[in-house]
Amino acid sequence: MEEIFRVLKPDGQFNIHVYALWSYTAFYSWRVYGKHWKRKVENSEAPVRIDLYTARTFRKLFRPARLTIEKHELTSRKLRSLEPWLGWYLVGKDHKPLGK
Repeated sequence: MEEIFRVLKPDGQFNIHVYALWSYTAFYSWRVYGKHWKRKVENSEAPVRIDLYTARTFRKLFRPARLTIEKHELTSRKLRSLEPWLGWYLVGKDHKPLGK
């Protein structure tokens, strides 16, 4: 966070995207591909590390920013109205305070 705030202009905006722990995509991929589902998500034959976050752990990771968090990208169009709860990405938004 220090580096993000250092390079931003005062009142500059930033967005950070991470994978959501509670998401339809993670559940579906795990159900279809089993324990190697992360390889399928990243289209990789080699082992892949993917970190999944809750809003709480996301906020902790990017302290002292005061992130506004939304969920996006629900792959099923039929379930689009559930995106705020089941979306694949958490998007954290904030800005650098004026005068810093």
